[in-house]
Amino acid sequence: MTDLVFKELSKEMVINHFDCGDDDINYFLKNCAFSNQERKLSRTYVFYLKDTKEIIAFFTLSASQLNTGDASIFGMDKFQ
Repeated sequence: MTDLVFKELSKEMVINHFDCGDDDINYFLKNCAFSNQERKLSRTYVFYLKDTKEIIAFFTLSASQLNTGDASIFGMDKFQ
């Protein structure tokens, strides 16, 4: 049995192999999650396998609602 670890996303984590099958979600994790954390717009948490460090799932919490007009602030303007 493989141990699952839950932790806040950090720069040391290897995220380039993550693929959930949804291009928009993959794009957010790989291109927006870190910068949003640095700007204190959101926090992203990951579940990864302890032995391989492979990220298998993540979720992001935002401190406020996202209005469609504000999508560019969160790096989501490509979805409009």
